[in-house]
Amino acid sequence: TIHLGSPALDLLIYLFIAVDHEVRKKEWKNLVRTYYAQLEEVVIQKLGQKLKFSFEDLLNDFRTKIDTGFLFGMYSVFGFEALANIDENAMNSEGSAMDNLSSTIIASLDRTMEQR
Repeated sequence: TIHLGSPALDLLIYLFIAVDHEVRKKEWKNLVRTYYAQLEEVVIQKLGQKLKFSFEDLLNDFRTKIDTGFLFGMYSVFGFEALANIDENAMNSEGSAMDNLSSTIIASLDRTMEQR
């Protein structure tokens, strides 16, 4: 999906959803560097322009958005799991659909934590 947003946040969400904790912990800076190099190459090849931000800019943005990336990643993982158990009637009843979805995700998180 294409959207106007922070490349650092896109990368953070991916790292929290798809990358093993140990790999992320040990290799995060190399992963950010690789991401930047690939992004820079694609922008030059496809758009004929240089990036308007440096690797250091990306790294600083990455650091300021790490909490948001973590939360989006957690919400994505548990959100998809919760959708399997969602009560469609509750989603269409009085109240906000987002509130109902959030409640379902929180209940899914609670069940997961109880199992551990």
